[in-house]
Amino acid sequence: MSVVGYVAQAVIASIGGAGILYGVGRFLLSNVIGKRIDQYFNERLESVKAEYAASLATLTADLKQKADSRIEQEKSRYAEQLEQLRASLQQQATRELEAVRSRYAIEQETKKAELSVEAQETLELFKIRRTMYPSFVELMYRIRNKARESLEGDNLRQCMSELEELILQLIDKMYQFRVYLDHDGVHLRVHAFKNTSEAFLKTLRDDAKSPASAAELKLLFERLQQQESAASRSLQDLVSAHHAAPKEQPIA
Repeated sequence: MSVVGYVAQAVIASIGGAGILYGVGRFLLSNVIGKRIDQYFNERLESVKAEYAASLATLTADLKQKADSRIEQEKSRYAEQLEQLRASLQQQATRELEAVRSRYAIEQETKKAELSVEAQETLELFKIRRTMYPSFVELMYRIRNKARESLEGDNLRQCMSELEELILQLIDKMYQFRVYLDHDGVHLRVHAFKNTSEAFLKTLRDDAKSPASAAELKLLFERLQQQESAASRSLQDLVSAHHAAPKEQPIA
């Protein structure tokens, strides 16, 4: 082999050894770089985790703070609304109570006024009964007696005149105290007595001496006596009584 061949082989061998060394070096370098990259990524991952955890903790704390603040705000708002509702209900209850008190006061005053009027009316009626009803009793008594005198035939003309005057007095009193007589339920009794008295006087004037008139006068006088007794008894009972009179009574 020539020198050139040996040199070529040496060069080739040298190149081959360098390639091996290059390959080995490259392997070792890539291994180191890979470990450093893994280490970097691991460290970066841990850093990201730590940052995420810190951010999460911060976000959680912030959300909790906001939630607590919102809860306090809602509590304050609800407390304010509750206080407003309580105040509103209290005002409403106060107004209703005042309305009830006012209505009760008005009703009480109205009742007092009604009782006062009723008492005045009762007192007035009592005074009328005590002062005027006895005069009705007296007039009817005198009319009855005068009618009896006329039946006896003594002074017939004078009896008729006096009887007419007494009847007119009775009519005048009946008009004057009609309201009280109606209230006490005795007007019909007195009115019936008045009608019988007028019928008796008319018959007496027409022909008192005829047998038919005499019989009719007797019947009218008997009716007059009964009506006078019933009306006088009712009036006397009212004079002695201190209570309201009954309603209108039927004519006996």
